[in-house]
Amino acid sequence: DLNNEDVKEHVECSNHGFCGSDGQCQCHSGWYGKACSENLDSDDVALHAAEGPFFSGTLLRLRATRPPDTSFSVIAASSAGIPTFVVRGNGDMQVSGSVSIQGELSVLSDVRIDGGLLLR
Repeated sequence: DLNNEDVKEHVECSNHGFCGSDGQCQCHSGWYGKACSENLDSDDVALHAAEGPFFSGTLLRLRATRPPDTSFSVIAASSAGIPTFVVRGNGDMQVSGSVSIQGELSVLSDVRIDGGLLLR
């Protein structure tokens, strides 16, 4: 019986996926890379960069064809299932936590704070 501790057993796709018909690993959720051996979740999921020095367009445009309404959200962000930032279809915005503004803030309509204080 031959036993060599330096020889590693081959495990398909690092045991975090399966080999597809094209010979490439198909990784389980949360695993990445050619061998499904990476699980680093600190990378950006969606990054849109305007790298040209003269960029003057719109980096991200979200468009809904239906009329403005509170029955849908244009943006809904959450962490651990808790809503953190929501922009409703009518433009209303909800932010959980603090808001920091650097620079000038222009208010073109009423401001309601904590559902009670109204600034005009």
